[in-house]
Amino acid sequence: MAVADRPVQVPLPGQTRVAKLGIHTVGMIITSDGRVLQWGYNMQGLWGNGERADTNDPERWREIPKPVPGIRQAVALATGTMGRHALVLLPDGSLRGWGNSDWGQIGAGVDGDSQLKAVTPKISGVLRVWAGGNTSFALTRDGRFWSWGSKQYGEGLLGTQSKIPVAWPPSMLQPP
Repeated sequence: MAVADRPVQVPLPGQTRVAKLGIHTVGMIITSDGRVLQWGYNMQGLWGNGERADTNDPERWREIPKPVPGIRQAVALATGTMGRHALVLLPDGSLRGWGNSDWGQIGAGVDGDSQLKAVTPKISGVLRVWAGGNTSFALTRDGRFWSWGSKQYGEGLLGTQSKIPVAWPPSMLQPP
């Protein structure tokens, strides 16, 4: 099958939330038992299984959802469409991230354009997680707001690019 040449019905078992990485034709869901399943094209290592594809090679396209190895009990999923990365929140407040990491958007301090297997970002006590473009954000249980990744195109609102999470100063979070 050629990549994205026709609509495909995808069998989704007990989904609770769907996230989509649109321009790179990857779909992801969290199942009711906390697994993260993915399907589509394996751009930037988004299958999380140690492999990646940079061409339209049909062997790199998957119609049937398969689990991301090592991810269990996920409670939230955030994907950065332009950033081509994924972050999963676990019940203990830790995160796992994989995919594109060229701007540090995974938050684990890793370099390169692909993190092919899930790694742990350098943050704990996470309550909520968001991803947008090449930047990621988190709110921790102690009320602090964090960001990491690119400062391109106004995404890195702290004004610095960071490959590890950086807490926003409390003064920036107060209304004027």
